[in-house]
Amino acid sequence: MAVAAQDPSQQQQQQGANGGGGGRENVGAILGIATAYQLLKQTPRARNQLKRVGIMPLLIKFVTADVTLLSCCC
Repeated sequence: MAVAAQDPSQQQQQQGANGGGGGRENVGAILGIATAYQLLKQTPRARNQLKRVGIMPLLIKFVTADVTLLSCCC
């Protein structure tokens, strides 16, 4: 994503190419889009992108060694 591009139309074009929705959403990509909206001075759109991150379910994967370590510490 060309977030650092000086031309606002090029930034918007990149956002349109990357914002096409798939099944799983990448948090890093959404944060990049929100940053691009901030650079374009479009705060409401940036806020909406950040809301998308806020409602995503938090998935934590533990390795069995980590779970054993946590259980003995508690």
